[in-house]
Amino acid sequence: WRDIDTLLHQIGGNRCEAAHKWADRFVEGDFDALEDDRRGGKHSDGFYDLFPELETEAKAFVIESCSRKSSDFSTVDLAKYLDKRFYEITQTSKINDALVRSVESCRIDLRRWGATFKPNSQRPYFIGHERQDVVKHRAEFVSYFLTRKDRYYTVSDGEQPMWNIPTGKPCILICKYH
Repeated sequence: WRDIDTLLHQIGGNRCEAAHKWADRFVEGDFDALEDDRRGGKHSDGFYDLFPELETEAKAFVIESCSRKSSDFSTVDLAKYLDKRFYEITQTSKINDALVRSVESCRIDLRRWGATFKPNSQRPYFIGHERQDVVKHRAEFVSYFLTRKDRYYTVSDGEQPMWNIPTGKPCILICKYH
């Protein structure tokens, strides 16, 4: 291990003891401590230090992607976007399939920018069900309720939701959740 420690020191990496300490913190899931301690200071320029405009564009890309109604954004999308923009900015051509910023690094970037990773349980039911018969049935289903909306108790939108009382002959709607 001493040879490895010497090699790490020569290339400017963390020594074995420091690497072991940070590996323990990483495995234990204490990401805040890892982020707060700054891992011993900055040893060299980072990706965004060399390309600060890319960081701004990446943040804008993430905000725009996460604002879309469909929830299909992933760190792979960010890595591919950065890869594409990097080669456009540097006006170089891509030699191999490797990304200029790994998916794992993009995930860390997102955490550093304040992103949280939560499962999306609020997805609309109809997304992905676009067969013609399904679309037709959905239109009939929604139309049925919209033409009879004066028969149901509903709750208004806004800061102070209010019950809307039916003006027509009331109907009872029974739903069964599985």
